[in-house]
Amino acid sequence: MNEQLKKLTERLERIENLLEQLIVRTKETDVGGNNNKPLSLKQAADYLHLSVSRMYSLIYQKKLNPVQRKRNSKLLFYVSELNRYLSTEK
Repeated sequence: MNEQLKKLTERLERIENLLEQLIVRTKETDVGGNNNKPLSLKQAADYLHLSVSRMYSLIYQKKLNPVQRKRNSKLLFYVSELNRYLSTEK
């Protein structure tokens, strides 16, 4: 019985380690597996399940920080910024 508990404990520890590794990998990758590619305003709104007008409101309130490209002034958002907003709003 004692040996069975020891084996069970070892297996649980391995499972916990694998779950921690999975969590770390999941945080490192975002939708599409590309952290560096910014999302458009519409894509960011879809990601957050918000309307475009609500996104503009959050930008005005300085709760969201977009990246602005100079040549066509499109509002772009990094997924890390969107995740930061989600973590602060909970």
